[in-house]
Amino acid sequence: NDTRYVLSYHSWEEVSGYDDSMSPIRTYQVCNVRQPNQNNWLRTDFIPRKGVLRVYVELKFSVRDCASIPNIPGSCKETFNLFYYESDGDTATDNSPLWRENPYVKVDTIAPDESFSLLEAGRINTKVRSFGPLSRDGFYLAFQDLGACMSLISVRVFFKKCSTTIANFSVPSSLHLLCCSEEQHTNIVSRTGGRER
Repeated sequence: NDTRYVLSYHSWEEVSGYDDSMSPIRTYQVCNVRQPNQNNWLRTDFIPRKGVLRVYVELKFSVRDCASIPNIPGSCKETFNLFYYESDGDTATDNSPLWRENPYVKVDTIAPDESFSLLEAGRINTKVRSFGPLSRDGFYLAFQDLGACMSLISVRVFFKKCSTTIANFSVPSSLHLLCCSEEQHTNIVSRTGGRER
């Protein structure tokens, strides 16, 4: 059951297509580079924390090179922002949490290693970010576009869980234990927001 709640009517657009192996995929795209003061948001469904303190997010995306788009104002960007919002339940609505940086916590500004021009095929970038410690029952991820021409192809959320009980064994702080990981696939919702003044 793949339910998506699209809250936007003209910013991020859900697009169906095919990946390199011809499997059907759904992506979210935004390309409002000709309009100034962009502030477009995309948010996942509630993601349960499952007792972990730190979360890892793998993003696959493509970004169009601003220099390859003719007659655009200087507001074109080649980055987007990743945020999270902690909650004790699935309480998000069309208007809450607010569609602005605060109350979200910024994880990072995400930039591509490679962008593409109109004459080239879209180059897929993969970035992994982590954040924590988390303390609430779960969280939402949010993506903020401030004027890029891009596609968000996939978002993979995973956790690394280690046993907290190790009997008669001491681990130096310089040694990191490898742990199993658990993935959480999520749906995304989008929202157009005006820039807060």
